Amino acid sequence: MMIMKRMILLLTVTLLSVTISAQEGYHITIKIPEFKDTTAILAYHLGNSKYIKDTLEFDSEGVIEMKGDQPIDRGMYLLVVPGEKYFEFIIADDQDFTLETHAPDFVENMKVSGSLDNDLFYRDMKNIMTKREAYEKASARYQQIKEENPDSAAILKETMEKLDSEVRSFRAEIKKDYPQTFYAKFLMALDEPEIPEIPVDPETGEADSSYPYRYYKSHYFDGFDFSDPGLLRTPVYHQKLVTFMKDLTPQLPDSVIASAEYILKKVEGDSVLYQYTLAWMLNRYAKREIMGMDKVYVYLAEEYYMKGKAPWISKDQLKKIVHDALALKPLLIGNKAPDFVGQDPEGKIISMYSIDAPYLIVAFWDADCGHCRKEIPKLYKGWKEKLRDKGVKVLAVSLELTDNHWRKFIAEKSLSDEGWINTIDLDGLDDYRSKYDIKATPTIYILDKDKKIIGKWLGADQIPDFILNYDKRQKEEKE
Repeated sequence: MMIMKRMILLLTVTLLSVTISAQEGYHITIKIPEFKDTTAILAYHLGNSKYIKDTLEFDSEGVIEMKGDQPIDRGMYLLVVPGEKYFEFIIADDQDFTLETHAPDFVENMKVSGSLDNDLFYRDMKNIMTKREAYEKASARYQQIKEENPDSAAILKETMEKLDSEVRSFRAEIKKDYPQTFYAKFLMALDEPEIPEIPVDPETGEADSSYPYRYYKSHYFDGFDFSDPGLLRTPVYHQKLVTFMKDLTPQLPDSVIASAEYILKKVEGDSVLYQYTLAWMLNRYAKREIMGMDKVYVYLAEEYYMKGKAPWISKDQLKKIVHDALALKPLLIGNKAPDFVGQDPEGKIISMYSIDAPYLIVAFWDADCGHCRKEIPKLYKGWKEKLRDKGVKVLAVSLELTDNHWRKFIAEKSLSDEGWINTIDLDGLDDYRSKYDIKATPTIYILDKDKKIIGKWLGADQIPDFILNYDKRQKEEKE
């Protein structure tokens, strides 16, 4: 199905809004006779979203004429016409050209003059559409008979492979004959590494099972021309960036940091790609989706933003980034959690460090928080059933300023047991919210016997299994 993925990618090309230099001036004419005296939208894509760049007018003959003294940024553009239909076209070095087509099949009817890039682009699109129709028929039939008639299915599979090969060959000719064109660069950027034969250890005779992964990852960007920021106005860079950081990189903080550095070094010579990449990375790892990835955020903030390597950022934005990084750094997994105090229901002052347990769950919550009212009883139930007898304790810390609702909720849900410690800070003895970077409730941390943070941002249902699995791994490592 790889050919179908490539077809879909090419038929849904989108645009990115980043300033990219090109030649001086432009004169682009687009003619679609079916659209007279109406408007169209010139759009671009940024990340995973589409944005309007300009509104264009069709004249009484169905013609749009775009002129300007300054060049238009290189890339792939999207013209949206009434009825929410659209087609893509390329703006590269040749910015004096004409596109003429007819609705409803813009690709099939497209005629190009004055633009080699668009000529190559639409020749490829038409070839893909022709092959796609045959491929879909063969694929549908293959799925119907593959179990009952394997011989005929094998023939259909060969047909699909042949169609795939023909598309590859057509594109290979474009890359070979027109290597300096923008469209050829786009196709080369789409290329994926072809893994050579796996080497065998001469002494053991065993193949290196990790070789395909390591080779694929290290050659993943071989076809991407980092000297052409125009590729940022296509979906290829964003997609490759996401794949590299998410799918080809183990989702461990240190591995992600290494991959981030690898990419940032590749783009550091181009301000456009560099800015996009660094901003995307910071935003991605600012999200609390994967436990421990705040270490990546802190690293990027300290090594790039706080060292003046993001000059485009405003003072207010930089201030927020620095504030967030400084708040997160003491709370990274592996660090010792900061101590704090609170009062139990009898008014006794309790220090978090004074609680002795192989594992301590610290849950900051609020009885007026609807989500807390669901999660804290779940946490209590899971702890009591799976963790209490193993010596695990819970410090349930109320963030309320009065104790009425707190006491009532504890009583209603019977949240009281040996090893479950309820506290509140009515006298303002500590600043939990800033000390533990509490942006939502409940916020839960898991600590080991030395009060080092081993987990956070987990739901109540996940915590028992997390602690049991963690404890099992620790014991296995000691054996």
